Amino acid sequence: YDILLVKLDYLGNVIWKKVYRMGVTGITFSPNTEPRKIIPMPDGGFTVVGFTNAYSSTQSDIIVFRVNSAGAVMWSFTYGSLNLNEQGESIVHNSPNLVLTGTRRSYSLAGPPDAFIMKIPEIGGAPVWTRRWDAANPTDAGYDIINSSTGTTVSGFAVTGYTERPVFGNDL
Repeated sequence: YDILLVKLDYLGNVIWKKVYRMGVTGITFSPNTEPRKIIPMPDGGFTVVGFTNAYSSTQSDIIVFRVNSAGAVMWSFTYGSLNLNEQGESIVHNSPNLVLTGTRRSYSLAGPPDAFIMKIPEIGGAPVWTRRWDAANPTDAGYDIINSSTGTTVSGFAVTGYTERPVFGNDL
């Protein structure tokens, strides 16, 4: 699969339609890249997060890419670790950074998934930081993230996902 991005006007008419092939040259398999979340940027462009198996047919990495208002790719980065299947599920703009959430699990898929959040520069590049959501919990996943604000100040983030753990007396 390749990434499809379509910009529409308020009446649903196509302004532009782009297909992004995020594969790597010289590989012997057909890579798949799947977008999960798109967000608008202040300049009229967009940032997209998802996952790709462009580097290994049996593993996936997080992909984040930025397009301008005409749909031209400004930058694209992948984030991953050897022997892990990782995928980005959601992303927010927190100028001058982007913050994303998703899941990672061992390459063999035998282990349970772990949720994470990662902050990267809004111009792309190496992560500012990466945090596991709940390191003590054996199974969890992050699906969506938002800025949590008090008035005009962004004070942090809120993440939704799932978890498997014993039920305690204070749980709903």
